[in-house]
This record gives sequence, C-alpha cells and structure tokens, in this order.
Amino acid sequence: MVKLKQLNLQPTFGFLIAIIICLYSGISNAETNLSNAKELFHQGKWKEAVELSKNDESGEGYALAAQITCYYGRFLAAEENKEELFSQAMALAEKGAKMSPESPFAHLQVAHAMGRYSQTVGILEALAEGFADRILESVNKAIELDPNYATAYLLLGNWHAEIINSAGFMGRMIYGASESESITAYDKAIKLEPNNLLIKLEYAGGLLKLDEDSYYKLAIAQLKTVISKSPNNTFDKILQTKAKQMLSALTN
Repeated sequence: MVKLKQLNLQPTFGFLIAIIICLYSGISNAETNLSNAKELFHQGKWKEAVELSKNDESGEGYALAAQITCYYGRFLAAEENKEELFSQAMALAEKGAKMSPESPFAHLQVAHAMGRYSQTVGILEALAEGFADRILESVNKAIELDPNYATAYLLLGNWHAEIINSAGFMGRMIYGASESESITAYDKAIKLEPNNLLIKLEYAGGLLKLDEDSYYKLAIAQLKTVISKSPNNTFDKILQTKAKQMLSALTN
C-alpha cells in the first residue's frame, strides 16, 4: 500500500486553497467594482460609472452600464444624442442578459433600453420594428425570475401605457395593451417600493398617457410626493427637477 506521505499531497492542497482565494478575490473585486459604479452614479458621475461598470466585464456590469446610460439619456442628454445613447444601452443590456441569463436585473435592462429607444424613434415606428413583443418578453422574464421586482412592474405598466397612448384601440387589439393591467402593474410597483421616487415619477407620467382627464389628480399627487421628499443623492435631485417640470406644465 502506498503511504499518503509518499503522494506529496500538501502542494496539491495548497494549490486548491490558492484557487479558492483567487475565486473569492475575483467575486469580491466584482462586487466592489459594481458598488463603486453605483456610488459614482448617485454622485452624478455618469461617464465614470458607465466605464467602471463595463470594465467589470460581467453580465451584471454590462446591465448596470446600460441602466446608467438610459438614465443619462432620459434625464440629461441633448435630444440629438438620445437615439445613439439608447442604441448603445441596448447593446450593453443584451450582452449583459446573454452573459447572465438568470439575472432579472439584466433582462429588465434589455426592456428598459428598448423602451427608451422606442420612445426616441417613435412608438409607432418601434411597434413596426417588433420592439413591443421583445420588450414585453424581457419584462416578463425579469418578473418570472423575481416576482417581487418592483421596477419590473413599473416597466410593465409603462408598456401598456405607451402602446395605448400611441396606438389607441389598435394597440389594445393587436398587442393586448390594457389600461386596467397598466394600473395594476403600477400599483404593484408602488406597493413593493412605496418610497421609490423613480417609480412615483414614472407612475405619474404613465397615468397621464393613459388618460390625463381621469388620472390628473392622482398624477399631480405623485409628482408632489416626489418633490416633497428629502433627496438622498444627485439622482434624487434630478428626479425632483423633472417632477417640478412636469408639475409646472400641468398646472400653468
């Protein structure tokens, strides 16, 4: 029988420990990169946040880069730059979802980027190019992976509202867009994250697209709530500025 000490197992054990340490270090570094990217984003350092997210070279990193690019395009970019930014965001999000197929966040950023791109080129044009089905598929996948994902329900509400606002009766018939399902999705998002300023802002916009006359007071209330909160970071301040602009347009 061969004695264990003759097999010289100690270097092998040490090698395994080294691998474990390297793997743990890689995970830790990835988490740090994304955490730092989110902090840069909340500080309003958009470009740095996007680059750090992409440099992580992970599915979650590319998805985060897509999300931040969408937010920048939505709230700060010049109109002539929006289409290109949202096109870049779509590519990043799709790469992220491909690399991390079990990530609800990655799938939702595909829907997020496609939705913003669709708004920029025109909803009717986007419908003709098949974006409606692709967006809904990504939103539903995110919800399937995480049934309590508040922002996914927000985007689901937006999907219904945008199609109804742009395509009306035909949108309801062809795509199954529904005012009641939109409201249900928005309400679910609010219930899951009642203090989320982005959800309240988007909810107000969606209500106005569904039926401004019917939901005017509710939309106003959402905007006033956004404005009344103490901002936690630069992004909150941007959301509040947008809410003030929307409120002014509605009341003046």
